[in-house]
Amino acid sequence: MAGTGGPPGWWIASDGKWYPPELHPTVRAERAISEPSVVSPGTAFGASPEWPGATTRAPVPYQYGPSRGSFRYALYGSRVIAYVVDAFVTGVAIWMAMVLSLAVTRSTGVGVLLAIAFALWYHVWKLGTSGQTWGMRALKISLADKSTGKHPVGIGRALLRALLAFVITCIPFGIFVDLLWPLWDPDKQTLHDKTASTVVMNDA
Repeated sequence: MAGTGGPPGWWIASDGKWYPPELHPTVRAERAISEPSVVSPGTAFGASPEWPGATTRAPVPYQYGPSRGSFRYALYGSRVIAYVVDAFVTGVAIWMAMVLSLAVTRSTGVGVLLAIAFALWYHVWKLGTSGQTWGMRALKISLADKSTGKHPVGIGRALLRALLAFVITCIPFGIFVDLLWPLWDPDKQTLHDKTASTVVMNDA
């Protein structure tokens, strides 16, 4: 309510104290519409330490990079670099397996088996039990459950994800569509991520 005896334009609140014009309820209402309110640490939700009787709106969750809700999705560039590193590691391992197989058995049969064993260890067991390949670890990103954001996701889902990635790679241009899909997907998933209900998140 307005009162007399205070400085020009000042008003007296229900607590009997005088406040400047900018703290009048009508001014606060206009600010609440145009500006987000901030709740100070240690202050009970809904109470404002500055304005008597004023209330604040619920705080918006902190957003880190491309995200949805409280998830911190990995940047697309980080995923691409991790993919290149993993492809290099896998390629070197397969090459070594073939060279060793030819040197010992003079055939590629053992090399193929060794290559498959490495792929299962690296892209299924390691990813399913730790949530990271070496490339993902270097970029500080990890594979997590889409619903909970927790990792690791387990060997079964890592195997399903790897199998779908292999099938997609066998389709003409499939690998390009799969790898580009996170650019427009709201959950930043590849197609093989969607099948396994997984996402790739930042660890940092």
